[in-house]
Amino acid sequence: YWLACPLVHRAISDLERRGYVKILERRLFDEADGQQQLNNAHLCYAKERWDTLKPNDREWVLTSSSDRMIHMLKDSGVAGIELWTGTSTQAYIKCLHAHYAHFRGSKTAGASGNII
Repeated sequence: YWLACPLVHRAISDLERRGYVKILERRLFDEADGQQQLNNAHLCYAKERWDTLKPNDREWVLTSSSDRMIHMLKDSGVAGIELWTGTSTQAYIKCLHAHYAHFRGSKTAGASGNII
């Protein structure tokens, strides 16, 4: 998903400059199911990305690409975020623009884009 409206882009850039990535993360993490909602947004994004490929394109990726490329296409979340690296399973917000674009463009997007 890509945010194309220059007015919305500018408004979200202003939120990022004012530190709202961390503010919104804290807000989500303080909610009882906020971390799960954020994880779900990332998982939905990864699934939607993979599902947009036609079966023959998926097969080509699986047989012709590096493991890193396959992982990126199948498993990375909103804005290419690595969901589970090392021992940490806590997702985070990398880019408000990407979360908001996902929220606006997807029926399955999670709470992160909704609160922006």
